[in-house]
Amino acid sequence: MKAKFLLLSSLIFVFGEFNGYAQGGSNYSIYGFGDIIHNSSAVYDALGGSAIAVPKENSINLLNPAMWGFISQTRIRAGYRFNQNLVQTENAHLFQNNGKVDGISYALAIDTAKGASIVFGFNTYTTVNYLISKKSIVEIEGYQLYVDNQYQGSGGLSQAFIGASFRPISFLYLGASLLGNFGTINSYNRTLVTGSYASSAITERNDYFLGMGYRFGLAVKPLENLLIGWFTETHHKANLKSYIRNYYELTLDTTFTTESKAEIPTAYGFGFSYRNGRTLITADFVQRDFKKVAYNLPPRVEFQAEPKVSVGVSFLGSRSLFASFAQRTTFNLGAYYKQLYAKIDGKSIDEYAFTFGFEFPIVGSATLNAGFVFGGRIPQISQLPKEYFGRMILEITLGETWFVPFRRE
Repeated sequence: MKAKFLLLSSLIFVFGEFNGYAQGGSNYSIYGFGDIIHNSSAVYDALGGSAIAVPKENSINLLNPAMWGFISQTRIRAGYRFNQNLVQTENAHLFQNNGKVDGISYALAIDTAKGASIVFGFNTYTTVNYLISKKSIVEIEGYQLYVDNQYQGSGGLSQAFIGASFRPISFLYLGASLLGNFGTINSYNRTLVTGSYASSAITERNDYFLGMGYRFGLAVKPLENLLIGWFTETHHKANLKSYIRNYYELTLDTTFTTESKAEIPTAYGFGFSYRNGRTLITADFVQRDFKKVAYNLPPRVEFQAEPKVSVGVSFLGSRSLFASFAQRTTFNLGAYYKQLYAKIDGKSIDEYAFTFGFEFPIVGSATLNAGFVFGGRIPQISQLPKEYFGRMILEITLGETWFVPFRRE
């Protein structure tokens, strides 16, 4: 069984390197590092993103490393995320979609009696995927010029991580992880101008990031059914190397390279969960601070903190292997609200969503998890486009006992 476990891990890692992009995604991902993925997991996304104090054996918590102390088996997790967006203005609408592999994680349960686990892998941190087209007519010295501007972006940042958890006393769980931030953000800006004495231009830019950070977490269990969690995250400035190429219709092309540093936002959050029988209720507050971030900050835009409030309820399935499929299936529901970190002309963009999902048993402790998110982004400036989205997150997790708990006298 361990050989099959390792073989599947290798296959997922190889095929997990391929991303699929379609015609675009959220146009608001044009700002900064794009859209923040708070926790790459179908299970936690189905709970509105609540994860800081949610013990789940069928997934791997990427937000609070202290929760790794609840892992009872060595486990591998891999997922896929698909996004469908409807961009709507007063006069037009456009459907855009994109999809990508959502990372892979390994958890080694070293000593379940002491909550000792080692976890490593990589996950999606931000995603950039937009396609914007704007046509206009400009008159210069009596000549009419027809301008077609197209802006397209893809890529984002990923995080490699390795960390551990430990339970020093019966009601306290601690965890920490080292983060490696890496990735590429690609932008393509094309300006086509037709008319007398007109020319066109294309600018391509590829930004490569490499940096590191840290995440610390704890969880306290003051009562048998109550769990309270907290985490904090900080980063060093990432190295940023940019390759910029300009293509002109009437003059020579130019290419140049720049190197600089990019501020990565800090984050913190706290949450709780309460279990009553086979019902688990949870709520989180997470905030990422972008005030010091200056990357990809255009005029009329300022970056602020991005707060997110989420709630969820999980109807836990039976752990008995003799129960029926329906009895072993876990059902998750949730909702969240957040403000995007980009403010335009001093006005914020609000995001609302409701979520649901399932944790389906496969064989033994293997599960197929599905999460669905439906919501919208409503800018406080009515002239800006509204976005309505649907997201589907699928993941498979496998579990097996590799380490027997240490014998204690």
